[in-house]
Amino acid sequence: FMRLESSRFTLHPLDANEPRQGGKVTVKSLIFDVRTFTLKWKTFYGIYGDDFIQYGEFKEGTNPLEDEELLLKLTEDVQNSDDILQKVT
Repeated sequence: FMRLESSRFTLHPLDANEPRQGGKVTVKSLIFDVRTFTLKWKTFYGIYGDDFIQYGEFKEGTNPLEDEELLLKLTEDVQNSDDILQKVT
């Protein structure tokens, strides 16, 4: 199985004057599946800091950019979360 993926990161800093202190991130990925010759868009949401970035795919109907508790679930070591479908570190 082979796929090509291109991602675009958009940072939403907590303080616009100090963006390295961290904030929220939106990742839009364009995925090309070579087997089926299909394109698919995925949107991931997460958090970032000076030395890390962590994001994930959330179930439909949730708004992670508005719900900080939901975003902070990314940092927890929980394998079976109903809200988070996939984590990326």
